[in-house]
Amino acid sequence: MARTADTINFINTADCLDVTGNYQVIDAITGVGNGMAIADFFNARDNYGFLVINNTTVSAKKVTLVAGTEYPQGKQGNLDVSCPASKVSLVRVENPARFSQADGSLIAEFETGMTGFAAPVAFRTSLGL
Repeated sequence: MARTADTINFINTADCLDVTGNYQVIDAITGVGNGMAIADFFNARDNYGFLVINNTTVSAKKVTLVAGTEYPQGKQGNLDVSCPASKVSLVRVENPARFSQADGSLIAEFETGMTGFAAPVAFRTSLGL
């Protein structure tokens, strides 16, 4: 199985977060080499994007941010983030150079057996991207 392409949900600072219709169901894209590739993730204001992860599994599961290939910081490797059971987590991606792929996307992989959904979100840049 291949990674599922997704786009980011841009919000303005005064907007409420609504990812209805623009989220990825995790159930069918778990395991290494699967997950989601989020285009333009690093066009966010101050290069801070977020992943909203709803883990509906009855145990904690891992989300892996895959190390990037675009900059030397990618040599730091992947980052595993534990998402608590039956909770919604907000994962802030703080080091874009570490995770930026050659095409500017972010790749997130989900532990096998994880269920729920994931939605990439970010504030708009001052350039209106």
